[in-house]
Amino acid sequence: MKSIEHVRLMKQTLINELEMLPEKNAFGDSNESDRERIHGWIIDLAFIENFGMPPDEYGDVAFWFRDECWSPLCDYEEAQQEFAEYEQLLRYAVWLNL
Repeated sequence: MKSIEHVRLMKQTLINELEMLPEKNAFGDSNESDRERIHGWIIDLAFIENFGMPPDEYGDVAFWFRDECWSPLCDYEEAQQEFAEYEQLLRYAVWLNL
């Protein structure tokens, strides 16, 4: 099960993703369905943040929250981890160049 800190981090990641998502994808199709899905996840994460449990037992966020990665949120979490590793490597590189 995820901690509230994990929930907050994922919520912030999804908010950033939503802000950066263009109106149309590379094929010229609307990203409105993706926007709605991410917005729904953010609402579910806010619910968990406030009440400590997911609002929907069988939703994407609930599976992610219980560490049952049947959820596309696991891809976002993996990207977060890769970014953190990359950021740490950059810090080491800067430190070594000093």
